[in-house]
Amino acid sequence: GFKEGAKMTFEFNSDIGAKAKMYFMLNPRGCEDYCSDTYTITLNGEEIYSSAQFTLDGGVGSWFWYHFQKYEIAEIELQEGLNTLVIEFHGNYGDPGTERENVVDNGHNFDYVSFDTTANVSWAK
Repeated sequence: GFKEGAKMTFEFNSDIGAKAKMYFMLNPRGCEDYCSDTYTITLNGEEIYSSAQFTLDGGVGSWFWYHFQKYEIAEIELQEGLNTLVIEFHGNYGDPGTERENVVDNGHNFDYVSFDTTANVSWAK
């Protein structure tokens, strides 16, 4: 899982400028949080807002470490050539008014980031 302040950086190429739907495959680990409350996401230096909510089928508190789910994060604009995606974890705190209100839980377990696009995308070398 992620710890507060941790970053993942992905550099990849696109053969054309194109729209893409971006997805995260992750395990929310019992947290019922919203993407942009928990992560700062930038693509080529531009912040991406996401209203995706990470919930676990079966309800909050289902601590299935192996239960990964695919979440649609946002529609993004890929640029032709090199693209840099940065995902920074800035905490998923407990519910206000509870004893865990100011406690940062460990981050989600990430499996992968994927795109649905007409562009041909490949890892940068």
